[in-house]
Amino acid sequence: MGNFDYKNICLQIKIKENLTDHQFLDFMQNWDFTKDDYMRFYESVKGNIFNPISKKIIDFFINYKEGALTPDRCGTYDPLKHTFKSDNVYEYQSWLSFPAGCLILKKNRFYTAEIKNRYWGLSWSGKEPLVTKPQRKLPLYLGKITFWFPKKKQTDIFFYETLVVELCKYLDTDYGIIFDQEDDRILFDLLHPQNVGTIIKNVTFD
Repeated sequence: MGNFDYKNICLQIKIKENLTDHQFLDFMQNWDFTKDDYMRFYESVKGNIFNPISKKIIDFFINYKEGALTPDRCGTYDPLKHTFKSDNVYEYQSWLSFPAGCLILKKNRFYTAEIKNRYWGLSWSGKEPLVTKPQRKLPLYLGKITFWFPKKKQTDIFFYETLVVELCKYLDTDYGIIFDQEDDRILFDLLHPQNVGTIIKNVTFD
């Protein structure tokens, strides 16, 4: 997702912590359940889905620099159908805390951001009763936050660098980069400053 004119400065922060609610992690650990089993489980936890890191991330958007990043709109896919309300954080974090969950945030004329839970999702194949066991290897970083800032706003690069550094410190992570979406060149890399100027696809990230 993102702004598809590609004329954006992109910020990307990754964290190693799993954003999935612990009840799902416990339920999914053996991968031996049917869709009916899952539906019964989901009904038992619906309304009580929570992960403290998911909430912490959303709190950062609300509180950063006296509301500079507080979104106008939110949702799990485009077009965004929900007006963002700061007192509704519990519901928003539950979307993100679902296995392979996602939360998209937008502040009009300033940025779009996507927060992704990179844990395994759930799927069933045809008439097979058991859940499909995932083949994908889990990445080192299980949470990913990506910002798209339009270049036409001409925001000072210092703002972007400060945001990356402060969000990484807040989440206790070492992964924070800035790149130009037009040419994919890295403008800032918190952990590997030698990567500045490199094409992002030529650098291995997990």
